[in-house]
Amino acid sequence: MKATLPLLLLLAMIASYGCKQEPAGSLAPQSLTIEYLHNPIGVATATPRLSWQLSDSRRGAAQTGFQVVVARTEDLLTPEKADVWNSDRQESDQSHLVDYAGKPLEGGLTYWWKVRTWDQDGKPSPWSEAASFEVAIAAEILQKVPWVGIDVPKAATTNRLGDTLRVPRSVMLRGEFSCKEKPLRARAYVSGAGGYALSINGQKVSGDVFSPGWTDYHQRIHFQTYDVTSLLKMGKNAAGALLGNLWWSSGLGWDGSKVYSEGPLRFMAMIVVEYAQGKTDTFRTGPSWTGALSPIVENTLYHGEVYDARLEQAGWDKAGFDAKSWTPVATLEAPSPAITPALAPPVLETEVLAVVSIKEMGKDTFIADLGQNFSGVVRLKVKGSAGTRVQLRFGEIVQPDGRLYTENLRTARATDAYILKGAGEEVWAPNFTYHGFRYVEITGYPGTPTKEAVSGIVLNSNLPQTGVFASDNKILNQLEHNIGWGFRSNFMSIPTDCPQRDERLGWMGDIQAVGPTACYQWEMLPFMNQYLQAIRDGQDKSGYVYDVNPAIVVDGPAKPGWGDAIAILPWTLYRFYGDKQVLADNYTAIKSWVEYMSSQSKGDLYYWKNKENNWFGYGDWIATEPSPGKPIGAAYYFRSAQILAKMAELLGRTDDARKYDSLTVRIAQAFNAAYFDKTTSQYEGKTQTANLLPVAFGISPPDDAPAVMRNVVKNVLDHEVHLTTGFLGTGMLLPMLSDFGEHDLAWQLSQQTTAPSWGYMVDQGATTFWELWDSDKKGPAMNSRNHYAMAAIGEWMYGYLAGIQPDGNHPGFKQFLVAPRPVGKLRSARAKLTTPYGQLAVQWEVLGKEFSLHVLVPPNTKATVLIPLLKKTTPSLLESEEFIYKDEGPLPEHPHIRFLGRDEDVIALEVDAGDYHFQLF
Repeated sequence: MKATLPLLLLLAMIASYGCKQEPAGSLAPQSLTIEYLHNPIGVATATPRLSWQLSDSRRGAAQTGFQVVVARTEDLLTPEKADVWNSDRQESDQSHLVDYAGKPLEGGLTYWWKVRTWDQDGKPSPWSEAASFEVAIAAEILQKVPWVGIDVPKAATTNRLGDTLRVPRSVMLRGEFSCKEKPLRARAYVSGAGGYALSINGQKVSGDVFSPGWTDYHQRIHFQTYDVTSLLKMGKNAAGALLGNLWWSSGLGWDGSKVYSEGPLRFMAMIVVEYAQGKTDTFRTGPSWTGALSPIVENTLYHGEVYDARLEQAGWDKAGFDAKSWTPVATLEAPSPAITPALAPPVLETEVLAVVSIKEMGKDTFIADLGQNFSGVVRLKVKGSAGTRVQLRFGEIVQPDGRLYTENLRTARATDAYILKGAGEEVWAPNFTYHGFRYVEITGYPGTPTKEAVSGIVLNSNLPQTGVFASDNKILNQLEHNIGWGFRSNFMSIPTDCPQRDERLGWMGDIQAVGPTACYQWEMLPFMNQYLQAIRDGQDKSGYVYDVNPAIVVDGPAKPGWGDAIAILPWTLYRFYGDKQVLADNYTAIKSWVEYMSSQSKGDLYYWKNKENNWFGYGDWIATEPSPGKPIGAAYYFRSAQILAKMAELLGRTDDARKYDSLTVRIAQAFNAAYFDKTTSQYEGKTQTANLLPVAFGISPPDDAPAVMRNVVKNVLDHEVHLTTGFLGTGMLLPMLSDFGEHDLAWQLSQQTTAPSWGYMVDQGATTFWELWDSDKKGPAMNSRNHYAMAAIGEWMYGYLAGIQPDGNHPGFKQFLVAPRPVGKLRSARAKLTTPYGQLAVQWEVLGKEFSLHVLVPPNTKATVLIPLLKKTTPSLLESEEFIYKDEGPLPEHPHIRFLGRDEDVIALEVDAGDYHFQLF
């Protein structure tokens, strides 16, 4: 059967999603990574894991063996010469997270490596291109490096309510050193508190911003490693550090009173220089350094930055600068007891947004619209006389008359100011603040600002995007857009709740609710490892964790659904990446959390309770139909214990596996006895979430679960096809409806355009997700327009509409499920996902009475493919224009397609790696 023109067009479109075919044959392995990173320096472990992807477009492409070589120099990178590790041929299909097993690796040294593989026919591939990595220098070395700073008067900053706060003033520190020869290799090991920007000989060492990142500074601070070889020269060199407050000393929380430190700001650096013949020099911060006030006269995360360009000192970070008026530094106490390598990608400038429109709102006041709600700053271009002050205020929306709306920022002033030095065109962007905004109010600008006068600098942790979803449905496509921008806006060193107001905190309930969606769109593991480290750092000795991490602002113990993120997040990461190390790293913390809940339980049930006001926690936060808190606490107690039991089994801790498996049985029995009315098949509260949680977690007896879900369906219909869920229930609703035969109803909910619904936000012009289902109708007290918790619908879009789902028995997409589910008026959907093994892509279309499905299965993996029958009773199925199934049954055996069965809904197949084109008619 010939493919129709629409199908050919769609197949061409999927190529733009990474489905371009390589020439047949096994080519050299590609995408070599160390701990998920490409050519990293500063790897946080001395026993790293190595990964690669096969480059083989043939059907059935698989690895049957590999050989890795590691050497100290690239010219030694052969099996005969490799001086660090030659694995020899290993009979293994493992290409993801292979344990390094060579000689002990030394911190701070560069290592080179490459790999070749053997295919399914036993033939070797060519060797890969060489890649490199460096293990981080030992923390013990950096603990001996002095932290330096100068004590200066604090800056006064005022919030929107007029409260005056005093925070450390930004300073500049500098030091000079001499290189006796031309450097062959140089590394800078750097940290600062609160934050730093390092330059050498007048040039910034990287594009990183907000380094060293946000940690629980009471426990640890991170350091960064930079390659500075190209910035150094023989003779005199200078290093300069610009310091600001960031999370360490800005003031956090709703009144800005929470700080890790009141200062002074401080800095640490060690520069190791290598010359010919193995000679080295090491330069450290110390008493020879000097400091001065910087042109940043005020900086906080919430209130903004004020920069006086008249205070600039040209050449301050270059050799030969006259620093006689500068103050000698003092040696200060380290800001944290531990200094460790950063785990996550840094915050970077990831995009520049142009102004869509700019309007004059009155004398000397203009409003610029950047067209997208996002996190970042404005880069200002201006020309005027010295002393002219240009002020920028930020907001997510404007009032009906077009003026800036800022009431929902609460106490955050969100105001930047630049004072001109009067030297031609001046270009400036803040260093130590960021805002969540779409609109910018400009006052004090000399003349009339053009669209080019301001541009939006998007800032976020630089996570690789791994997933894309698209369809022929406008609402879904806008939701995909909003999901991406919601994550980008809130991946700021840690996962935050919102970017605009006096909060921006690492709330655990938010990220656990959207964890699967995040893993579809972004490479989450290094980023989440850093966040999980912060959770563990803050864990109380009694076992409880905090709602907000790094620990500040909100006291423990964490509430149900929030604290349980310590278990749910590692389990989600394991499902998507197949990395047992994330389970092992967090196992003790999860066990302590479960034991804490057990110690606080009433019988076999746990619920958090505030004794002063009889409050049972956040419940299903912002739900339009609140659910009772006690059952929620017990349900999440079950969920954490259930995950712990599964982890224990995977990690070989058999006694724990039995213990916590038994605990989950007792919790489920107690839960159903206390909260389930078997006569009505309703759980206490009778809300959508109250009934969803026990079914989704597996608490409900299997025989009762369908009846419970029928009550969920009835509740949805009673609310005229609207959800009533909040942070905890929303992500479960559509998947559970689809799983229990109510896929059409799930579709209707996704297309609903009256509040509460996702479509309502889209219809109101939202470019990110709101905190509330009806933010446009609510007051300012708690009303973020950039909150990603409701983005959990993405899991349903990727996993149920496109049909890409991880296989619980083969985590990390070594084997996976492709089960697209056409529904309603949806006629096409496509998604791609970069897995640890390469590109996975799915695209389907309904063409009249035909259904077409294109599946790209990465090499070295397999997929279970469920072809939807769309109510056909006598189906025929082609693959690449050859019949593989007719109504009378499957045709003779296919070399890479295996028939698993058929029921009234699907034809089930197992397929090997390769590119497949199915047509059902």
